[in-house]
Amino acid sequence: MSSGLTRLMEDLGLKNFDELNEFLNNPKNLDNPIVKGYQELKKYIKEQEELERLSPEEIKERFGIVDEGDIVSQEDLEG
Repeated sequence: MSSGLTRLMEDLGLKNFDELNEFLNNPKNLDNPIVKGYQELKKYIKEQEELERLSPEEIKERFGIVDEGDIVSQEDLEG
């Protein structure tokens, strides 16, 4: 176990990884900055995993990316 993680667990008064997991996932601790950071990290990882599963076409659609050949001017749209 890394010394940083050990110190964190000691600072939180936790004895093992099971207690750490309970602490991080307990709704009562949502205001804790450590828990907030952990939840943000989990969300980021989930989003990255979802993006990795998308095809290039799905990525373009999700983020509104167009190919150069697909770009039209306002004049083309109006005319």
